[in-house]
Amino acid sequence: MIDFKKWQTVCCCLLLIGLINSSAAIAQNKYGRLSGSFYHSGIIYQDDSKTNAVVPDDKFGSNNYLKLDYQFRKWSAGVQFEAFTPALIGYPFEFSNKKALATRYLSFDSQKWGATIGHFYEQLGSGLLLRAYEERTLGINTAIDGARIWADVLPFVRVKAMGGNQRKFMDETEGKLLATDIDLDIAKALKWNDLSWQMAASMVRKSEDYTGNLNVPEEVDAFSVRSTNSWKNWSLDAEYVWKDRDPVLVNQGDNKKGNALLITPGYSKKGLGVSLNFRRLENIDFRSERGASGLLGMINYIPALTKQHKYALANLYPYGAQAKGEIGGQFDIYYQLKKGTFLGGKRGAKLAINFSHYKNLKYDENGDTYFLKSGRNLLFSDFNMEYIRKWNKKVKTTFAYVNQTYNKGILEDHAGDYKIKSNILIADVLYKFTRKKALRMEVQHLWSEQADKNWMYGLAEMNWAPRWSVYLSDMYNYGKTERHYYQVGGSYSANSFRFQAGYGRNRAGLQCVGGVCRYVPAYTGLSMQLEWSF
Repeated sequence: MIDFKKWQTVCCCLLLIGLINSSAAIAQNKYGRLSGSFYHSGIIYQDDSKTNAVVPDDKFGSNNYLKLDYQFRKWSAGVQFEAFTPALIGYPFEFSNKKALATRYLSFDSQKWGATIGHFYEQLGSGLLLRAYEERTLGINTAIDGARIWADVLPFVRVKAMGGNQRKFMDETEGKLLATDIDLDIAKALKWNDLSWQMAASMVRKSEDYTGNLNVPEEVDAFSVRSTNSWKNWSLDAEYVWKDRDPVLVNQGDNKKGNALLITPGYSKKGLGVSLNFRRLENIDFRSERGASGLLGMINYIPALTKQHKYALANLYPYGAQAKGEIGGQFDIYYQLKKGTFLGGKRGAKLAINFSHYKNLKYDENGDTYFLKSGRNLLFSDFNMEYIRKWNKKVKTTFAYVNQTYNKGILEDHAGDYKIKSNILIADVLYKFTRKKALRMEVQHLWSEQADKNWMYGLAEMNWAPRWSVYLSDMYNYGKTERHYYQVGGSYSANSFRFQAGYGRNRAGLQCVGGVCRYVPAYTGLSMQLEWSF
């Protein structure tokens, strides 16, 4: 039996939004501007013996966020109230049945300087050194609770300084952070109008109480230098990070120093875009607490630099970046096929090709790594092509092919080399009946000789823009388990309000956002999601 008293938190938040929303318009001009948002994600779980679905004792999960921001001239302030009653499965158990005013801040910003006290989010460069951010679908919030100040000391020089404790569930980490950053706009200083060139340097220090072990430092420093350049159709970004020895839980007490290199050249013009990412990581996991693991306490941001697929079967085996050691990259090319050609047709078409490839690092006889040499073990590779064509005013198609190799033995089991090799074909068809009414259909097929072997996936989605959408899908494994993962649901949108609901089975596996993933157990049930901003 579901305890419906747990819905009280949701109802109270909705009532509070209504009261605020009704008075906000009166106060916007004379007394500043009040804005906010409410987000609710809930699931009613159901027993399902065929999938070994996890059913919590409450048979219910509910994550809720109420955010309020107030701005008056150069001042702004905000709070975020969170309630997990209890938390959805897959989220850390430390969230469950917790309610709190989780974040708050007060900020002043002028044209030349600004300051914040309380919780704030920050990113230095690509995030390889520091990124404090929130991603609710993954249960990540690494906001820093402390103070930050920035100033343009010269028209082409900006400096930042910040410090505090990272958020840890509904509390804070024991480790403290101190960071500084200086950003130079060299092109602006030299008045180069046809060239953009910025250089920056950053430092982050983590301090944590002394353990009594001389091999475990109380303070760990990390530094980065980076450059961002663009000239006409060309661009080149580069960043290098190095970190002091930092023996922690996730690197099994490794005392070696860490480093990371990221180089991203690119070229674009009308109808063509080409980009390359090269990255090398070695012992670069950086956390605000020595005992943290998983997605907890991450100071830096290390996403998988691979194509973030939007199709279900292409995401069965997503790659997670290996902070302990990896070397590789990805290549992207986008090309607009000309009208009147065989592939372009009367309306033109788009061709997208992506290739990513990652291996382990190579070690010498002394146990040290070669900087630009890879080891023998392939960790992940993904070659994919997409052909997108609009045939007429009513029909648009996307055809895709994906070839993946995923080393499950190393990435998941840590028990040696075991690769899952798969090929995937995808057909996506959009048919517009009218300007506001459209049907989209997907058919996907994955075949493999390893793991669960072959899969099929089908989806039909009907949209009545801009309000309604309904869908029906099924992902079926006919290679081994002969199990269906069906879904049915829909959504309603009106201005800044959106509600969606769905019922079905969800396969156990990694849920990824922007290349960062968390493991979600299998579950069956009714899910609901509500988003409202004002």
